[in-house]
Parts: sequence; C-alpha cells; structure tokens
Amino acid sequence: RDEIGYLWNHFAGMVQNLREKQQELQAVHQQLEIQATTDALTGLYNRRYLYDIFPRLWSESQRQQQRLSVLLIDLDLFKQVNDRHGHQVGDKVLVMLAGVLRDTCRVSDFAFRMGGEEFLVLTKGDVDGAAVLAEKIRATLELCSLVGDGYTLRVTASIGVARAEEGDGANALSQLLARADKALYAAKQSGRNQVLTWP
Repeated sequence: RDEIGYLWNHFAGMVQNLREKQQELQAVHQQLEIQATTDALTGLYNRRYLYDIFPRLWSESQRQQQRLSVLLIDLDLFKQVNDRHGHQVGDKVLVMLAGVLRDTCRVSDFAFRMGGEEFLVLTKGDVDGAAVLAEKIRATLELCSLVGDGYTLRVTASIGVARAEEGDGANALSQLLARADKALYAAKQSGRNQVLTWP
C-alpha cells in the first residue's frame, strides 16, 4: 500500500506539473498572438491582422447581405510635428488618435494602425453610417490637445471613406483600400481636416 500510495502521489505531482506547464504555454501563446496582431505603440490592431481577418468578415457580410465600409485616416502635417517636437511627441500624438478611435468606434468596429500616421477603421454598414462615424472621429480629434513641457499641440486628420462592392470578389480588400485612398487624397487636396467619401 505504501508503494502504491507513493506512486500515486508521484503521478499526481507529475499531472499537476504538466497542467502548470500547459498553462504557462497557453499564456505565452496568447502573448505571442497579441504581439503578432497588435501595434506595439498604440495597442490597436496592425496591418497584418487586417489581412488575416478581412476574408472572414467579407464572407460574413456576403452571407448576411451587409455592407462593409472603411475609414482611411491620415494625420495632417504630421511630419511637421516630428520635425518641430521630435519623434517622442509624435508618438504621443499617435497614441492620442488611437484613444480617440477607442472612444468613438463601436464594439463591432475594428481599428487598425496601418503604419506611420495612417489608421483604418473597418465597420459594418454603408458609407452613410461610416461617414457619420468618420466625422465624429475628425471632430473629436480636432478638440483634443496634447500638453507637454513648453508646448500645446492640436492636430487634425483627413479621412477617406469607401465601401466594398458586391462584385469585388477575391480582390475586395485591395479595391476597398484603393477607393478609400482616392477619397483620402481628395480630402488632403481639398484643404485637409475633412471627410470625403468615394466616389
């Protein structure tokens, strides 16, 4: 009985150790997954995650006969912020915009940092609703100010809005981004700090 008891206790200890190791591995895996899908500076999703998740969202929207729209957001004159105040202040501005996106977007929206000062929001619904959201983001950001040692900064953003079309098929994401980019370019050319929809 003592030998059986010893073996049983030893086995129970091994099982417990395996469980702990498995939990550690799961935690590491979750951490790696977060790092792979989020932007380190802002905590928003990154460009890679957009390309991962879009096919699933596109299929869902096709099945449910819903629209998908994007807001392509670019900070106005951001290079001047970096040149005048340095990259650390520039980073704070990017974090401020990320905060505005968190505060204004719905739970069902996806916000991404695409790189540099360019951000994207993927939202379910037509361009009309997306344009309302875009204007809310633009107006909220315009009212924000970043206060630091010897400076008070206010920034604005230009936003291009576009929707995916039913016939886009396998190229839906690239076509959607191209449309939003054209609308964004037009917003920049028209004086910045505004929302324009494609077409």
